[in-house]
Amino acid sequence: MVELGWEERSVAIDGLAGTGKSTLARRLGEKIGLVHLDTGATYRAVGLVAIREGIDFADESAILSAFEEHRFNYVGSRIFLAGLDISDEIRHPAISDAASKVAVLPTLRAVLVQWQRDFVQGHGGAVVEGRDIGTVVLPKARLKVYLKADEEIRLKRRGDTPSMEVSQRDHRDSTRQ
Repeated sequence: MVELGWEERSVAIDGLAGTGKSTLARRLGEKIGLVHLDTGATYRAVGLVAIREGIDFADESAILSAFEEHRFNYVGSRIFLAGLDISDEIRHPAISDAASKVAVLPTLRAVLVQWQRDFVQGHGGAVVEGRDIGTVVLPKARLKVYLKADEEIRLKRRGDTPSMEVSQRDHRDSTRQ
């Protein structure tokens, strides 16, 4: 029998905002005994730091410096910054928008993708959800899922997020290099 590597033991879940990536990833991880990683939370944490520090979203150098200074920890399905659980705070629409804006920065993306890959490798595999998971973060994952849903359903799942914000995020995320 061939031994699978950490990446091949992973599951990649991708899709647009509000399709249920997090719900599926959390439940699947529990069911099959793999840790869950919400990669969007890593971008949200960086976006939160940028907002707190008053950094212009286009200033990649300053954002990278802030990321290095304010490293976050991911435990279970919770994310911590300076020891404080920010998991709920990063779900606000302003932070979602900030995450989408910092996600277009190529050097930051490379740093976060490496952090995400290191996290998965350190856990011997994971159920990983977010954008570009099966193509960039875990291209060798044996199972890749792409979730789609009608815009009406996605907006209902997003609750208080205005449809224009969801559309703008989708456009930014789907048209970036």
